[in-house]
Amino acid sequence: MAIIELDEVWLSYRPRGERGEREAPRWALRDISLSVAAGECVGVLGANGSGKSTLLRVIAGIFTPTRGSARLAPSIGCVLDLTLGLNRDLSGSQALEVYASIDGITGSRWRELRPFVIEATQLSELTLSHALSTYSLGMLLRLQFALAVAQRPVALVVDEVLAAADSGYRSWATGQIKALRDQGTAVILASHDASLIRALAQRVIVLERGAQVFEGPTRAALQHYRSQERVRRAQAPTAGR
Repeated sequence: MAIIELDEVWLSYRPRGERGEREAPRWALRDISLSVAAGECVGVLGANGSGKSTLLRVIAGIFTPTRGSARLAPSIGCVLDLTLGLNRDLSGSQALEVYASIDGITGSRWRELRPFVIEATQLSELTLSHALSTYSLGMLLRLQFALAVAQRPVALVVDEVLAAADSGYRSWATGQIKALRDQGTAVILASHDASLIRALAQRVIVLERGAQVFEGPTRAALQHYRSQERVRRAQAPTAGR
């Protein structure tokens, strides 16, 4: 059964010009159709600017398609933007409460989840008492990821950010994603890391300029993506020409 269903999704945006004025609309996503079943992990590959992050934000319900339709999971855990505009003077513990509140987790539900969340960050209570301004990207990742997995969501959306983790936490986080997937969570993972995609995804889509140019088994998708990269490097201008 499909947990997430995108049908011919297009999404446009209007960039700002040099003077701040809005320019003509451009397509960030073009005619994307995707179905993700319970217990399936779908990887998303593509060069920078290909639409990976935009696609994940549509799946997370943050962006609404300009055209087409998106049927989304009833509960979605998101690990997307590590620089989300929280007050950098907040402590790690306070930030967790804010993140939880944004997700609708308050009161007794937060008190129930908090011990697991704290353990899942693998940060000490002392570190969690420090201001976010002292945190590295890897530490910010731990806050978001811990809260996302603690909720045991129907779907989990992860965008690139595991690259910010150290090897120990990255290994633990990969194990948590596998466990959620095996328990029926639908996982959508965008990453440039072939080893991570290979370890987690049963199927991969490849994006180019907002369009889906390949969908298939992980190994074939990685081969397609590498061939794309070789073409891009060959076409890139050489310094001094």
